[in-house]
Amino acid sequence: MAKKPKIIPMNPLVSADPISVVALQKEHYVSQEKDATGLAGDLYLVDQDKKISVYKHSHAVIDALLFGSLTQKGRDLYLYIMYHLPEGKDYITLRISDVRANTGISRNSIVSALKDLKALNIISSKSQSVYWVNPHYFFCGNRIKFYRESNPEAIVVKSVVRRRDFKEESRVTDSSLANMSPEQIEGWNKWVNNKNK
Repeated sequence: MAKKPKIIPMNPLVSADPISVVALQKEHYVSQEKDATGLAGDLYLVDQDKKISVYKHSHAVIDALLFGSLTQKGRDLYLYIMYHLPEGKDYITLRISDVRANTGISRNSIVSALKDLKALNIISSKSQSVYWVNPHYFFCGNRIKFYRESNPEAIVVKSVVRRRDFKEESRVTDSSLANMSPEQIEGWNKWVNNKNK
């Protein structure tokens, strides 16, 4: 007796509003800048919407931070920053008047939220109304590429995993790092350290 095919239920939020994608020819696709899925021939599908990468150290750390240490005002501003962070930048301009206009949050609540986020090292003052954003939590764009080009000492290679060590469903997000030998990693880290002297 033949097995019935497994029916995977469709997410109703996607069936009502399909995900918009762009099909790119291979010569227009840059693997280090976008996530893509190969199609037949030389076409790749890329999300039409911009994305924010959210990083988590562990559920416990994020839960303690977002739902233990951070106030509701801080969480509101955290979300605002996440969705308004410019692509390829690790800082954001947060004029209180702009945040108020976009969110309806009061001036005092915004000032309080800024203090909360600074106390937890999620943001840090850069200049008036401009704040560094901790890229350990979120980044808009390719974080590795950004720091390799702008601040290479911010990148430390912790290990090398060869492609043959990956399971079939895994992917390498930066193939140049995955192909580095231990000697190349040591050389990279020495170069970064010498550059800072």
